[in-house]
Amino acid sequence: LCISGAISSSLINLVYFVLFLGSSTYLAFNKNLLKKFAIILKIVSIIIFIQVLFITCFQNPWFYSNKIFHTSNGFYARILGFTRIIIIDNAQHFNNFEINDQLSLDKVLHPFILMATYYVITYYASYIMVNF
Repeated sequence: LCISGAISSSLINLVYFVLFLGSSTYLAFNKNLLKKFAIILKIVSIIIFIQVLFITCFQNPWFYSNKIFHTSNGFYARILGFTRIIIIDNAQHFNNFEINDQLSLDKVLHPFILMATYYVITYYASYIMVNF
């Protein structure tokens, strides 16, 4: 959760980072994270899934040409942490695309770290629900 919250600055990643700080503080006081924490992790895993879905949809030319996300550096795109990793010049031919070479490594790795976090959180929450 710490890496997912710190890799890219956005409003959604703030939730992951605050959850990491809260759970690590709770553990520092010798408390056990049990079923209540597993329920919170399940909710966070749904949020991560929706965020990865929207990041994937943002690669479509229709999505960032919409009035809300009129540019990839627009206000809402920056707040939500959306970046164009794949550049498609012609909306009719999706097989002609380029990788955005102006991005830093953290912006490119952000969706992959979110997917890894999703799998770890889902596994850990299931483990807590079954064993505790």
